[in-house]
Amino acid sequence: MFQALLKYFSYFYIISYLVFISCTTGEDFDSQPNNFLDGSNISREIESEKALVPKEAKEMNSVSIIPQSTPLPSAPAATPLPPAPAQPTLKKNYISIKPTIVPVQRPSQSKTKSSVKILDKPIVLDTDQKLNFAVRAPAYHVRPWKEGSDQRTWMTSAFMPIFRFDSDNNIQPSVALDYAISENQLEYTIFLDPEAIFTDGSKLTARHIKENLEFGSIPEQQVSWGALTSITRLILGCDDLINGFSDQCVGLEVVDDHILLIKLNEVHPTFPKELSKWLTGIQKIDNVKQNPDWEKNPIGVGPFVVNWDSESGEVNLKRTNNHWIDYSGTISDVNVVPIIDSKEQLDLYSSSKLDLIIATPSNQPMVYNIGSKYFSELHPIPYGGVFYYAFDVSQSPFDDLNFRKAVISSVDVPQINRSVFSSREKSAFGWLTPETACFDEYFQNPIPYNPQKAKEYFASSQYYSLQKLDLPALRISHKNHRKDWVAWSQGFQAMLGFNLGIPVEILLEDSIFDGQVNFGRFSQTITDADPYFILWNLSHPDSDVLKSQFRFTDSYLEQLIENAVKIPVNSAGGGLQDANYSNKERCDAFREIEMYLLSNAYGIPIIQVNHQFLVKPWVEGFRTSVNYDITSLASIKISQRQ
Repeated sequence: MFQALLKYFSYFYIISYLVFISCTTGEDFDSQPNNFLDGSNISREIESEKALVPKEAKEMNSVSIIPQSTPLPSAPAATPLPPAPAQPTLKKNYISIKPTIVPVQRPSQSKTKSSVKILDKPIVLDTDQKLNFAVRAPAYHVRPWKEGSDQRTWMTSAFMPIFRFDSDNNIQPSVALDYAISENQLEYTIFLDPEAIFTDGSKLTARHIKENLEFGSIPEQQVSWGALTSITRLILGCDDLINGFSDQCVGLEVVDDHILLIKLNEVHPTFPKELSKWLTGIQKIDNVKQNPDWEKNPIGVGPFVVNWDSESGEVNLKRTNNHWIDYSGTISDVNVVPIIDSKEQLDLYSSSKLDLIIATPSNQPMVYNIGSKYFSELHPIPYGGVFYYAFDVSQSPFDDLNFRKAVISSVDVPQINRSVFSSREKSAFGWLTPETACFDEYFQNPIPYNPQKAKEYFASSQYYSLQKLDLPALRISHKNHRKDWVAWSQGFQAMLGFNLGIPVEILLEDSIFDGQVNFGRFSQTITDADPYFILWNLSHPDSDVLKSQFRFTDSYLEQLIENAVKIPVNSAGGGLQDANYSNKERCDAFREIEMYLLSNAYGIPIIQVNHQFLVKPWVEGFRTSVNYDITSLASIKISQRQ
């Protein structure tokens, strides 16, 4: 009895040690979110990770965790957002086939609640209307069709996409005013604003949109993660262009100067969202082809012109008069400065030399502390996604459903999150996040934390009769991961050992067991605020994610996802105003898939992707979107700096 009590209380001591470790390793967190070697690679991991040295590995090997019986503090309340910028006045008198389109407010798909102040009196503007902000790596290029890192923050204001996301992740007009979908859901007629112009003052036409989509997809412009080709592959005939067998996409047809017809290979109801991504940002391709130095001062479409310094990687944006939309903002210039060191970023922000920085929990962990003086200046980016464990069901013991259920129900995910991440991260309770259409705030995980039920599942598995030493080893590799994720796996290891007596091996460096790793930590992002992409990745047999991480075959699940992705969001002839991405039929179908994935215990959702901007209070009207951009950049005003 004495030994049991001693063991139990020793676990509580170890919890305290784990909390101490997680709170004192902030400066060791990585300062870069992606692999910035060429500035155009988006990794499946949200933050870049560096290998741990053997000394660190030894220090972390002793960390454990055990369930607490006392309630833990609740998460902090959402930070109120600043006043919304005035919607731009679209100076147009569209007399083509479609009527004039005015942006309409639809119900927000985001569950994030914000309080918007109404200013009682006009703000007092600062004499300096230059906005200064830092990114985490230099700009290696200014090509939106291949950008995958921090330059997305400004690109949509210099190279406007075909449509745009607002701060609630709804689709709004941009260079295109609207679209009309055909009865068979395969053709989109895109209606361009006849007043749209390039920053050199020349007219923007449907031919330019076609050229932009094609040029950004040719083999010479491609990057490993797909970028623009992930969109153009959906268009009829673009595969030939992408593979170098053709110089155009037959599915892109110029009807007249202001109408572009796009034909798809198959039904893809979220295609308008694809056309709203920064990747479709428009440049003048004639200039790209004719001017060897085009990239220093590219000709785009937007309220700002770009000056790029290829040596320093700095970008300067200057407001242009060659624009057809009236914005309420007053900023004249935007200086985008690459600062790799996260401490230097925060020091410059603290001294008010920077008005804005990107602050993720990994590169600026201290600002997420509830008592931090910066906490109220955080602005969440409605850019969803999940970090998770994936079980390789092609390997034992994860080939047994009851064993997988036993593992999941023996691990208290929120408690480990609180111990490792404190208030910096938000627990994920499913595969969808609040920024996503069809997210259910009342969702309940079908396999909750329940140690007693875990024992029952384990007893029903084929591996229960084996001696513990004869169980196939549970192995995860963290040789390229951050310290906090190693600590998370050690919490997982301790809970499985305490509740079920199942050992877990954590590999921290090259090992003879690398080929026998049977579960891992991965991440998925949701770049269009829709459940389609992430659930397709987790469910469809053609998905590289499923093939490389989970490795299961499930024909029933395949049919579920095949049906769900074809449910329309528009009726025939419909466009922006009648699109409903959260219609009941569609949401019911995707929620069934999410529940099926969780019920079959293919993996463990751990935390939500949590990226935020740190913004000074004098930056009035700041708004961001799922594009990871400052969507209100042209509407921002700078009040008196303090």
